[in-house]
Amino acid sequence: GTENTAAIAGLGKAMEILNGRRDQDAERIKSLRDRFECELLSSVPECVIHGTQSERVANTSNISFAYIDGEAILLSLSKAGICVSSGSACSTGMVEPSYVLRAMGQPDSLAHGAIRFSFSRDNTEADVDQLLQQLPPVVEQLRAMSPFWKKQAN
Repeated sequence: GTENTAAIAGLGKAMEILNGRRDQDAERIKSLRDRFECELLSSVPECVIHGTQSERVANTSNISFAYIDGEAILLSLSKAGICVSSGSACSTGMVEPSYVLRAMGQPDSLAHGAIRFSFSRDNTEADVDQLLQQLPPVVEQLRAMSPFWKKQAN
């Protein structure tokens, strides 16, 4: 068949535009991610950020919340209009903890509570504020119901 020349040219122009601002977008997105992580760590105990500060993509934060289930966090945040993931994209639908986190030696108490937060060029400081407002009470509420959290607190 005939190639869609207009669409090919349009895709090329779109890539040119995106490449022109990729570094600027990445830096802004990274600052949103870093602010989120810093404020979360100061307000929520027993959470772990996976990955090093410098050797990961700018838009993603994978955080485990000890002694609670990631799916419960996901559902609670979803009710508040916040979209997150409780596993890697390649294992969507599985209830087992991340095989990557297990391979990294993370205990089940952390691996089961892993959530992936992804930021994009469309996110704003207000989005981070909303997430930081919603997430700590969700974690606190779920931990209050968790027999594992109560056990470790004693």
